[in-house]
Amino acid sequence: MKATTKRTLIDIAVIIISGFIFSCGLKTFTAPNDIAPGGASGICVAVAHLTGLSEGVLYFIVNVPLIVIGFIFLGRRLMFKTLLSIITITVATDYVFAYLPHYEGDEMLAAIFGGLLIGAGLGLCYSREGTGGGTDILNRLIYKRFPQISIGAITFATDFAVIVFATCVFGKIESALYAIIAIFVSYTEATRARCCLYSATNPKRSLRR
Repeated sequence: MKATTKRTLIDIAVIIISGFIFSCGLKTFTAPNDIAPGGASGICVAVAHLTGLSEGVLYFIVNVPLIVIGFIFLGRRLMFKTLLSIITITVATDYVFAYLPHYEGDEMLAAIFGGLLIGAGLGLCYSREGTGGGTDILNRLIYKRFPQISIGAITFATDFAVIVFATCVFGKIESALYAIIAIFVSYTEATRARCCLYSATNPKRSLRR
């Protein structure tokens, strides 16, 4: 098997697994407890609360225009992987975890475990040079247009906007506070998961560091 073919197969497998992990955190922990964990998923949780539509369908709808724009400005390779991630998250959210038990209890536990799973899913996806779609694409597009602004600052701004929107929808400040916890945990776990997988698949480079 050629190295490129093997790498592509690994990329596909890891991105699909990452989508299921992400969906588990979203559908099992954060959404049932009115916690919008930032990004497109946070928007979908809030809009689902308003409209009754499923988070998976909304996630796909939100991402369609961003995917089209991303193909134009960010490149096909990144967008093909991102599209695979979006489809996996949509299917897993609406057709797998929608039919499994949801955790509706202590919101702090929901924020922590939801954040851990969402972060682990994102970290795995990032490690294969993909994204989870949504504001990941939007943030990269903004950074491409305004490189003088750090990607961290852009991400903070978009997540803050999502939290404000979701707080208005749910009508309680607690939703915002738990969302902040979920986002912090997910960012921390995403970084850790990405580094761990990178070290496992690139041991020589890791040793050099």
